[in-house]
Amino acid sequence: MEPEIVDALPHPVVAIGRDARVLWCNRAFRVAFLLGDQPLDGVRLFTLRDWFFDAPELHQALAAVREGRPEATCTLSRNGGTVHEVTVRGLPSVGNDAALLTFTDVSGQSCAEADRGRCRAQLEIVNEVIRASTSRLTTDEILAAVLERTVALLGFDAGAVYLVGEEPAVAHLRAAHGLCELVYAGSPTLRLEAPPLDGILEGRACYTETYLDVEHDDGELGVFSAATVPVLADGRTIGLLAVASTSFYRFSPLEREVLEAIGAEIGAAVRRGELEAALVREHRAAELYLDVITHDLGNLQTAALAYAEEFSAGECNKAAAPLLETLRRGLSIVRRIGTLRRIGGTARPLEPTRLASAVEFARVEAGGTDVRLDGDGLVLADELLPEVFANLLGNSRKFGATRVLVRVRELPEWTEVRVEDNGPGIPDAEKGRVFSRYQAGSHPGSGSGLGLTLVTLLMERYGGCVVLEDRVTGRPSEGAAFVLKFRRPG
Repeated sequence: MEPEIVDALPHPVVAIGRDARVLWCNRAFRVAFLLGDQPLDGVRLFTLRDWFFDAPELHQALAAVREGRPEATCTLSRNGGTVHEVTVRGLPSVGNDAALLTFTDVSGQSCAEADRGRCRAQLEIVNEVIRASTSRLTTDEILAAVLERTVALLGFDAGAVYLVGEEPAVAHLRAAHGLCELVYAGSPTLRLEAPPLDGILEGRACYTETYLDVEHDDGELGVFSAATVPVLADGRTIGLLAVASTSFYRFSPLEREVLEAIGAEIGAAVRRGELEAALVREHRAAELYLDVITHDLGNLQTAALAYAEEFSAGECNKAAAPLLETLRRGLSIVRRIGTLRRIGGTARPLEPTRLASAVEFARVEAGGTDVRLDGDGLVLADELLPEVFANLLGNSRKFGATRVLVRVRELPEWTEVRVEDNGPGIPDAEKGRVFSRYQAGSHPGSGSGLGLTLVTLLMERYGGCVVLEDRVTGRPSEGAAFVLKFRRPG
């Protein structure tokens, strides 16, 4: 996608990536090299028409920039006719191999050296505007940076950015640079419904190229030239960008396009800031809801489970069994929600962790299932390792297994742990999707489908993996075997 600001520049500009493939170019590039509307994205620059792009001089300039030089230039000509000076700069924000090429027609030296220097300086400032507007700075920092560079772009004396607040026709000062009293007398608020600002609300820019008909005295703050362009987001005006100079200045059509494109860039940056702030608020609200679920609901479930266990100890133990199972499932879901939150948080360094301790901690999830451990070892994991075995043992119990064997083997590159049960097993047709989120199996005891997803997430966190096999090879109905592969310390 062609950046609007670069598209407004008078000189041909093209950005290329790996293998010199075109990323984007401006209109002047298409016009200068007779490329029309043909698609260019992904096309190698050196294969375009019969121009001079595939020249040793350009290859050398590109190689110099990719080796670390900030800028390289070369001169290219076509059959002794059109001569272009090419300036090559790196684009590290796009990629290590990306470069920006600016072409200046120097045929007959019609373009003076001063003009070329000014164009290069303006192009660099435009690049800085793009980088600032798409950076990870705060909205106010972006506004200040973009405003400073925009004033420098024109060599003006002052600038300001106003953004519309809750009242649609009132804009508030958010950033100022230079002689602020030159821009609407430095007023902290502007009303946009009256001339000359009424056009801003409709998306029209305003250019003033004479303020006084005579030269101003030394020291007098008389504005001779000013530009006010709308700041647009989602097709509506959300503010304005104003720049001013105490010298007479005639805005060229291309400069007007650049200023209005900068207004659109500011609007996009402001909109991104608003969306990010809204995302932060929604995330905090979601965290609060999860706190309520994992804490308050968990406490209620625990209390209810205690009452149900006491109830089952009496004569009504048969009637209490389904209630106990339901409460255990509820507590398991709450625990898994808490585990998901911790997985999504900041990852802690992995440390040597003993497998036997993790299995022992997880035994409670097995209920009455007989769990046996064959072997032990240290693996790289964290405090969430018991959740891996808790979900696997709980899964076996839920599907009716009466025995689970956890076998540990030291392999050349991994520590392998097999969790085998004598339950009904998992049909081959379902093996490929049991680890997918919310994909419950066809067995009547299938739950939410979160448990095995958590196992997968945790094993990826540890740099290992989990696969599903049959306890007895080729006999899926005789039990399942979950094979875990862990990295070892050192």
